[in-house]
Amino acid sequence: MYFPFSGVEFPLWYLLLIGFTVGVCGGFFGFGGGFMVTPSLAIFGFPYAFAAGTDLQHIAGKSIIATIRHRELGNVDFKLGLLLLAGTVPGVELGHTIVEYLKSIGKEVYMLLVCFIVLSCISGYMLYELSKVRRFIKEKGIIGKDVVPSKLPQRIQNIKVPPMILLQATKVTISLWIIIAIAFPVGLLAGLLGAGGGFIMVPSLIYIIGAPTTVAVGTDLFQVMFTAAYGGLTYALSGHVDILAAILMLAVAAVGAQIGSIATAYVRGISIRYLFSIMIFSAGLGALLRFIASPETYGIAVLQNVALVLVLGAALILCIVIIIYLAKGITAAREKQRKAEVKSQSTR
Repeated sequence: MYFPFSGVEFPLWYLLLIGFTVGVCGGFFGFGGGFMVTPSLAIFGFPYAFAAGTDLQHIAGKSIIATIRHRELGNVDFKLGLLLLAGTVPGVELGHTIVEYLKSIGKEVYMLLVCFIVLSCISGYMLYELSKVRRFIKEKGIIGKDVVPSKLPQRIQNIKVPPMILLQATKVTISLWIIIAIAFPVGLLAGLLGAGGGFIMVPSLIYIIGAPTTVAVGTDLFQVMFTAAYGGLTYALSGHVDILAAILMLAVAAVGAQIGSIATAYVRGISIRYLFSIMIFSAGLGALLRFIASPETYGIAVLQNVALVLVLGAALILCIVIIIYLAKGITAAREKQRKAEVKSQSTR
């Protein structure tokens, strides 16, 4: 299919598959999916600036739908989400400025390398923390709880620099300056990588602020809604958005986001974090392979297809796992309700 705004021939089935898969994973993990979509669009020939701008437009619309569902599940801290914008919006503006400069000098492909480094570091830290969780659960005999044994959140909360903000939904009191200090680099990376920033915001809310996993997921989607909209506008004003591609992805992502959001009600926070770490590492590795395959770097063209299979394959597998979690959860809930009804009738 030909997309006139970007001037690119792109397989329609692949675009729709990306949209649905990212919709499911985004609703489940709490990110817009830009770290997946931007490299994936770039793999098939979208200029990087168009890939980033188009992705941000689609993320903004999808995040609205996912946020509405998470709100119904009680997973959104609206106060925290709005305060995060004080840091993310300036960060997005700076990131976009840097991308435009790199484009002007023909070096924008190096953002794929940055993407790999950032995602690998986040994935590695999450797996390290999760190994500590497993030991903690084994020692304490805790089952089924969203455990974060790190002492960092408590230390951060003990920094009493006014104004102090009470976050009732997150059950945390923290300095406003800490929130902004966390949000600004997230916004910067969002602007640089054409992403909503959820791949770093969710771990930050969990491991630095101390938010429960499901609240981190819902709150991040809420702030991504604004961050992506602002980032998408900046790219649109510079003429780097393919609106047709964005609309097509959003149409299928809306359905996927509903599925992923509902699934969080049936999965433990620890399991969500494990799957999240796998997702972001595979996306980062795909970006590295795309960087190596680029004519501007090493020109190993075959790696472009390898990157495609890796990124989309990992996302599809996790998408299927999430749908299975949802199906099992709904079945178990119905069985529990049936047994409760039978017991109620037998006692009459």
